[in-house]
Amino acid sequence: MASPFPAGKPTLIYWDLCGRADPLKCMLYAGKIDFDIDTETANAWPSSKPKTPFAQLPVLSIGEGSEELTLSQMGCMTRYAARLGGIYPDDPVKAAKCDMIIGACDDLFSYLFKPELYKNYAGEKDAKISKWKEVVEGPAKTQFGYLEAILEKWGTPYFSGENPSAADVYFFGVYGVYEEAECGIEDVLSQFPKLKAVKDGVLELGNLRNYKRSTPYFTANPDHPSF
Repeated sequence: MASPFPAGKPTLIYWDLCGRADPLKCMLYAGKIDFDIDTETANAWPSSKPKTPFAQLPVLSIGEGSEELTLSQMGCMTRYAARLGGIYPDDPVKAAKCDMIIGACDDLFSYLFKPELYKNYAGEKDAKISKWKEVVEGPAKTQFGYLEAILEKWGTPYFSGENPSAADVYFFGVYGVYEEAECGIEDVLSQFPKLKAVKDGVLELGNLRNYKRSTPYFTANPDHPSF
């Protein structure tokens, strides 16, 4: 039976950064999917913007010519990668739970932009440091609490059952952006043992343990060039 997926190695179009594409990269590693990264097109931004479906990055491209599949939107791309790698649940109830957790992790990711409001304003260093602390101890910690409570309620070690799947990988990817930002998120996670066990255990899925993050776009370290 022919594969329903387009032939060819996927290409991720994004900058050499730890940022929005990290959950997708993690999904590709967890699914043992070999892929290329096209930083040249990303670095040509904004002249390359018309080549993207919604004038934004990241973009995932598979195949060539008339058979080429070009995907945008993080939820779409990560679910595609998860299905391609066989780590997205077939069961509709488990899939719905998986989608709910991915959505919650997208909310968690969105909080990273709050400190970035001060990124290009001279003299706002203290305000940005304060905003990072506010985000980590406020909405990020609250979201961790919700996720911990769900694991407790569902009574399983992972969000889709006894084994890790796409939802767990997505959390790992988003958490990793916080961790790379040096914002103290490790201290917060230590307060939620079930969620920490997800973060640690999912490393055994596919090639995820081999994933290395790039230079952070988001950082709470005032001495980092990205600050």
